[in-house]
Amino acid sequence: MKLSVITLLSLFFLLPLQARHYFVLGGLKLGQKISDVKAGFPKMKLVHTYPDGVKVFGFMNGKVQVLLETEPKNPDFVWSIQISGEANEKHYGLDDTNLGLPVKELLARFGTPLEKKDGVNEILKKPYTAYQYFGNDSNYSFEVIDRRLMSIKILPTAPPKVEL
Repeated sequence: MKLSVITLLSLFFLLPLQARHYFVLGGLKLGQKISDVKAGFPKMKLVHTYPDGVKVFGFMNGKVQVLLETEPKNPDFVWSIQISGEANEKHYGLDDTNLGLPVKELLARFGTPLEKKDGVNEILKKPYTAYQYFGNDSNYSFEVIDRRLMSIKILPTAPPKVEL
């Protein structure tokens, strides 16, 4: 009896330490067939192909821009999902984390990111801060512009580290 109580208490205290891993964003699922997404969103088009063979498809869903990536080994399936914009419909974000959320609330929900870096959004010509949580069994990142969440991205696993 003592052993089972100790085991349960140990599990209870370790649960908050487990990182979250997400598979659905914006109503789309990692591993979903690109052809199925195209059937539901006929305006989806190939936006870019990287030299390594990664393809980026994009479309607008209301006021939210959706970008999907495929990887060269499995070009017919969604490898990453990213949504961007000022706001999204309820249940379209990551759990209850939605576009437009103040950065203070974002960090309160997810804690300190593994990496934080600054850049410039090429479309909006505005500076942004990326909060990356890839690694430690987590698979998501966020971009913040003007102290508000403007982009959410998920991958099936952490992106590979590239050494130059």
